[in-house]
Amino acid sequence: MKLKKIGIIFGCLLLLGVGIIFLKNLGEKKETIKVDQKIQKIMTTNIHTYSPKNNFQTPIIKERREQLLSFIHKRLLTEKGITTNYLDGPKQKEFATGHELLSESASLYLTHLAFSKNQQAYDDFYKKNNSYIL
Repeated sequence: MKLKKIGIIFGCLLLLGVGIIFLKNLGEKKETIKVDQKIQKIMTTNIHTYSPKNNFQTPIIKERREQLLSFIHKRLLTEKGITTNYLDGPKQKEFATGHELLSESASLYLTHLAFSKNQQAYDDFYKKNNSYIL
């Protein structure tokens, strides 16, 4: 019986303390930090912020982008996904080496397909890759 009374008193004191802290902080104004406009633009999820601006591409950049895509399609893209390296080297447990598949590489390629608005290629790659990763 005595233990029950102590428990009730302790519970009441705990609730009283929490209530006092809550009421004390209720009237306080919390100062918020204003985010710089440049940083806010980086943090956005608006697709137009991340979409490539084709009108700023020089012929050299366009050619290099096409060469990179060609290399990825011919040398790195497999039935199972995208390999980490072109050359197959000795395997290491700590690092991805050789022809291993990483979800990070797959997600970068999916991002490229999404921005290039190639829905069919996106869906095909996602279905194939998802079955191997999961």
